[in-house]
Amino acid sequence: MAICRRTSPNSNQLKHTILASRLEKAEYGRYGCCKQPSHSRPPASGSPYTRSTSSRLEEKLRSVPTMPPEKTKGTCDGRLPICTPCHEAEATCVPSDRLMIRVDPNCECEALRSRAQALQNQVDHLQALLGAPPTRNNSSLHLPRGSNTRDIDSAPDGDVTGTYHDRILWPTFPPTSSARVSSNSFLSSPWHLWNGIAAVETPESEGDSGEPVSDEYASRLVDTFFLRRWPQLPFLHRKSFLESHYLPYSKNETTSVLSAFQVNMVLAIAALEKPIPASQNCPPHHTFFQKAIKNLNSVLGSNDLDCIQSLLLLYMYGSSEPQSVNLWYTAGLALRLAIGINLHRGEAIVSKDALDAEMLKRIFWSVYAMDRSLSISMGRPLGIPDGDITMPFPLCIADDMLTRENNLPVLDNRLPQANDTSTFLHVLNLRKLNADIYRTLHSAGDTHGYDAGVDTIRQQLHTRLDQWLVASPRYMATTSMNQTPEWFQIAYHQALIHLYRPSSVSPLINLDMIRICADSSISLISSYASLYAKNKITYTFVALNSAFLAAVTMLYCLRASSTLRLELTKDVAEYNVQTSMKVIKDIANGRTVGERCTRIIRQLADVTLPSFGSDPEVNIDVDTEFLSWFGLQGQQSLGPIQPTPSMASIDLPWHDLLEHGFNLDGAICPDLFL
Repeated sequence: MAICRRTSPNSNQLKHTILASRLEKAEYGRYGCCKQPSHSRPPASGSPYTRSTSSRLEEKLRSVPTMPPEKTKGTCDGRLPICTPCHEAEATCVPSDRLMIRVDPNCECEALRSRAQALQNQVDHLQALLGAPPTRNNSSLHLPRGSNTRDIDSAPDGDVTGTYHDRILWPTFPPTSSARVSSNSFLSSPWHLWNGIAAVETPESEGDSGEPVSDEYASRLVDTFFLRRWPQLPFLHRKSFLESHYLPYSKNETTSVLSAFQVNMVLAIAALEKPIPASQNCPPHHTFFQKAIKNLNSVLGSNDLDCIQSLLLLYMYGSSEPQSVNLWYTAGLALRLAIGINLHRGEAIVSKDALDAEMLKRIFWSVYAMDRSLSISMGRPLGIPDGDITMPFPLCIADDMLTRENNLPVLDNRLPQANDTSTFLHVLNLRKLNADIYRTLHSAGDTHGYDAGVDTIRQQLHTRLDQWLVASPRYMATTSMNQTPEWFQIAYHQALIHLYRPSSVSPLINLDMIRICADSSISLISSYASLYAKNKITYTFVALNSAFLAAVTMLYCLRASSTLRLELTKDVAEYNVQTSMKVIKDIANGRTVGERCTRIIRQLADVTLPSFGSDPEVNIDVDTEFLSWFGLQGQQSLGPIQPTPSMASIDLPWHDLLEHGFNLDGAICPDLFL
């Protein structure tokens, strides 16, 4: 228990021994809450130094505050700023260090408790997910095995680092269980090809050391981005990007998280274009990506236009690394944001200056092109009908000619340039055609069976595709894969395959359609081989999937038509198979998905090529595998076959297979091949 000492100016009646004792107690601070000056312990009475120090001792004793004997002690209750006994005695109270509870300035107890509670909540949530039954709508089925568990300690409940960890960074194609084949039978080829593949397969390189990137290397990457990737989706204005983001960020003149994110994403996308030589100590693409996503949480809270541009950058990166970015979620979020601020309406650019108006048009139509390409590749519904769009196309103009002044140059009879938007405008016309084909022939709900009117629609769409190919721009010198004549041929033949291959609306095809599919498949593979020879290939999951489907379609046509097998020799067919496998390996550039594609093609070829010179054996497993890549394995029965004269050269089992399909349990119809 502490004892208070109170000051009293009239306490001169105490004896010398009592004062000395009080001085001793004040020196060591053993009792009172009031601190007194520290002094040495007085010598014993028998000490030879007693007389010599007597005068000094008396002088010190006079300075010791005293009180009458009956009031010298009181219980200190430790109240601040003055204890109760001192307050009642109207004395000065100086709290002793022994009674002070000081807060450690470095203490993070509350933050640590909050973080520990957030971690415990995450553990409870994950344990609940692991123990939940695998229902169809259970979100845990889409929780990737390695999806951002590294950031789980930065959950919103106890966010310390601010790192984003939500669905945008989940894999586009999450692992699917083999026990759920019946519910996945309608999925198209990308879901099977990327199933279970990790996000980053490239090992950490020596350049991933956290050292700053050289200005020369970063400048080359920025140039690469605007030369090779910008013509496809020109949603960034080069001059504005350099002045507002790149230059301030590279000179450490800004702390903007938006600048840090967009600059690192541009560097990451550009680093994907060309492999880094082992002799150069340069960071790989995923190093820039990891730097960028540290700021993603704040970027998503920026204004709508900046957020849409950032999502488009994520999409461009994810198109090459689909397991690092959830493309479907990212594209959908960007489209909803664009529609939410009415970018699909022409009224959005009224009263805007030239630069703002053009950039609004470019941003919206970039989102449109992204939605069309992704939806068709993944076999999912389109995001917005064309009839709801009134926003005009952007002008065919280069960035250096685009200013805020309203006097834009006259563009009549101007030849297309590699640095303008002519490529983008031509791609937009193609995406509109792709959307018409998809909506007419591949809508899952329009399974009304074979209709003669479908042939008329096909012919009209085929004519429009021919006109699109003839109108393709020609450049003196190309900088991007999307500007080459080979790429326009690839896009044309891919659209033809999509137009004539079996679909949910018209699963029955005739000999002419099979021949078109076979010719387009071979031409598409040859165009990819030519691009690789010119070192113009840009790896994306769409490009790899189109090359893979071309090879599968070619083998399907050979297996389905005996007439087509007579037109080709087995050696030529084997050459085409080998070419397609080499092209896919070249596009994949050592990725696991490339090895998986070539293994599947080899498997299908081994059971297809022996059919030359003889009727193919009915192999249910092979037929099922062909259908799985077209996304038709789970198709319901559509009624009896209505044969036509042009079907005489097509093997009947393939008609039945495509007409009746498989039930939802994955079992073959018992009378399918009777």
